[in-house]
Amino acid sequence: MNTPTNHVEIMSWNPRRFRVPMTQHRFGPRVNNFGDLLGPIVVEKMRIDSATASPPAETRHSVGMGRRLLTVGSVMHMASTGDTVWGTGMNGKVPRQEHVFAGLDVRAVRGPLTQARLAREHGIVTPSIFGDPALLMPMFFPELRAAEKSRRSILVPNLNDARLYRGHPDYVDPRTSLDKLLPLIAGCELVIGSSLHAIVMADSLSIAAVPIASPAEPDFKYNDYAAGTGQEDFRIAETVAQALEIAQSHLDSDRIALSGWSPTALIDAFPHDLWQAA
Repeated sequence: MNTPTNHVEIMSWNPRRFRVPMTQHRFGPRVNNFGDLLGPIVVEKMRIDSATASPPAETRHSVGMGRRLLTVGSVMHMASTGDTVWGTGMNGKVPRQEHVFAGLDVRAVRGPLTQARLAREHGIVTPSIFGDPALLMPMFFPELRAAEKSRRSILVPNLNDARLYRGHPDYVDPRTSLDKLLPLIAGCELVIGSSLHAIVMADSLSIAAVPIASPAEPDFKYNDYAAGTGQEDFRIAETVAQALEIAQSHLDSDRIALSGWSPTALIDAFPHDLWQAA
């Protein structure tokens, strides 16, 4: 799905829920997986000062034709030659041959694992600027930081794992609307689950968070995110019980997930020039 933002297309994964068998035709309501909805929001907030921003010459858009931006999500395989990338990651389950681009204008990637694969498999050298842009959400919505803690914990699974956890008392559907799910995350003391962006949002708000291994998603994207944010003690739990044990150890040690990461480089790498050129 491409969201037009003042002449620049913002790519985000949000297909129709149902597909006609043996075809690529999809129909019905959008999936609306919450993490995949965050990219256009962050971009819209970031571009407000595009008219006056003056990026260094070496960061100006220079590859391809240019007016499509990839941001939040493990969607690098959806890029086309000439697209601009800001904080996007690769998905460990998508094979190399499905990445069909010949060149990209990369300003930042989610983490060093994505950076290494782009160099090794596609010959694309990228700057060592890391971080998921969803980490910037509290900067634009400060009320999330001020939210009163009203519950102990929530469990937010990856969309593909939802059926495994629906009976859990702390289960939250990852397709819950943003206006409800973001306050739920902000209003709890602990987030667990296989939804990467539930973990990202919790980290951004200094809320304890532990990912649970997903049977549908390789560990690649979780480890990529953790490495990009300097989390050397990052652990992926195998079960809910283990996630709670790890979380307790984090709480006992007053761990701050993002103590080794600063948003400055990611913010500075935002491609304001796409709108200037437009």
